[in-house]
Amino acid sequence: MITESIAVLSYIGDAAFELIVRKHVVSAGIVRGDRLHQAATGYVRASAQAKAVKFIFDSLNEEEQHLVKRARNKKTSSKPRNADPVEYKWSTAFEALLGYYSITGAFMTQAYGINIGAYGFLVNVLRELMTILLLPLLVRISQGAPLALGGAANMDTTLVPVTKSVGAELGLVALITGTILTFVVPLLLPLLSNLLF
Repeated sequence: MITESIAVLSYIGDAAFELIVRKHVVSAGIVRGDRLHQAATGYVRASAQAKAVKFIFDSLNEEEQHLVKRARNKKTSSKPRNADPVEYKWSTAFEALLGYYSITGAFMTQAYGINIGAYGFLVNVLRELMTILLLPLLVRISQGAPLALGGAANMDTTLVPVTKSVGAELGLVALITGTILTFVVPLLLPLLSNLLF
């Protein structure tokens, strides 16, 4: 892993999750600042994050469970303002896990070299670009086609354009499938790299 620091991982994860939530809220058509904030708060509050990480905990691999436990048990000097202290610790664990997932590409570069890391980055960028450029054609083929091509990017980068093309209901499906794929990739990469290298 690139960093063992729970504080760094939660810092990165907090920013990544905030961006995901903001894109989701905007894709729902909300444009007023106060309503954007209210809608986002339901997702980013400590109780929602705690519930999410508890829900997926059993499906995590051993390394990820260890990371969640370390983050949850980390001693902090600050006290949460508007959250239960136990839920706050769980939400920190959620953010650390997202931070871990966010730096997986950098981890691949460190673990397998610049060529593999650059290849992974290029594939991601091209998939996102192709999804956005081909949206009009994909929607004519099938309403689900943009979801398939966008893959994990539907959780963040392509969420807004895909949702505008397929509607809010399928946009939510895009967000969910993109999130699932984002969680699965760090599990599959080590397995696939062991088979290939």
